[in-house]
Amino acid sequence: MRNLLKGLITNNLSRYNMNNQKITLDDYEFIFRTKLNGFIYHKRNQIRIEETLLDVLKKQRNVNLNRNISILRYTFYIDNLLHNENIERCWLKGIRDLFNYPYLIDKRQMADVDVLVKDTEKTRAVLLREGLSHGGYDYNGNWITGDKAEIREFERGHYELFPLSKKLPIHIENSLNLQYLNNSKVYKDDSGFFTDIIYDVHRELTFGLKPDWLFQKHSFLPVMNELDDLWYMINKCYYEILEGDSINIQSLILTLRKIESSHYTIDEIKDRVIETGFYNANALYLMYELSNNNISEQRLDSIVNQLINKINKLLSNLK
Repeated sequence: MRNLLKGLITNNLSRYNMNNQKITLDDYEFIFRTKLNGFIYHKRNQIRIEETLLDVLKKQRNVNLNRNISILRYTFYIDNLLHNENIERCWLKGIRDLFNYPYLIDKRQMADVDVLVKDTEKTRAVLLREGLSHGGYDYNGNWITGDKAEIREFERGHYELFPLSKKLPIHIENSLNLQYLNNSKVYKDDSGFFTDIIYDVHRELTFGLKPDWLFQKHSFLPVMNELDDLWYMINKCYYEILEGDSINIQSLILTLRKIESSHYTIDEIKDRVIETGFYNANALYLMYELSNNNISEQRLDSIVNQLINKINKLLSNLK
């Protein structure tokens, strides 16, 4: 999987001889935990994939497409409610990607929907009124929530509210076993199949960071603009994935491709992130080196080895 990661990160699978390697169903847990299902299926003509695994990835791709469409539709509805309440807001990360880049609708995996708002309590009231509850389902289909004291304690130590979610009916072909469906955030009860749409309502982007210029009130689904999304995701990937405990390789790859295709220069992004007080030269320049494939093979090996070790450690802990 080391060469696969290198090829996906550099956007150059042919450089790492992927045709000489084959990924199998034994690699599924690695793929699932790193959120690479859609990316690998999308690159299936450049990667040798065992037929059994390819069939799972294809079916999960179809499930993910239906789920993301449901998430977008319901978020449009919620955004209209927030608009009617004059709540200033900015939609972030995954929901922004689905809205701005339709080609990701079947590829990008969504765990939750993030929104930064000026009035979190008013937003909470709107969501509760619409039938959302504090909590959500895990990948095994278990409902996870907390009592009032646990919710207060969670929110005391976080820059966002305790997650709020709602069950949405979803139409799928029942051709995957339940565990693969659960991994796709699709579950089954007596009424049929459903997904949970989870909203993470942010007070701040991170502790002490809430730029006023992000907020909009009088527009449809106001999402973070390109310049702000770039510096935000660059820092997030650096601190959480390259330096932290996250193994969300999907987010890393998406951010690298955004940098690669953007018309903004590194100096423009630097100037904007300096405005926030969260500038880190190491984060900015390393992510640019990776996106432009302007990094030594030795340095790339070091980064990928660190990621592989972190992923394998997590997988071994799950056994």
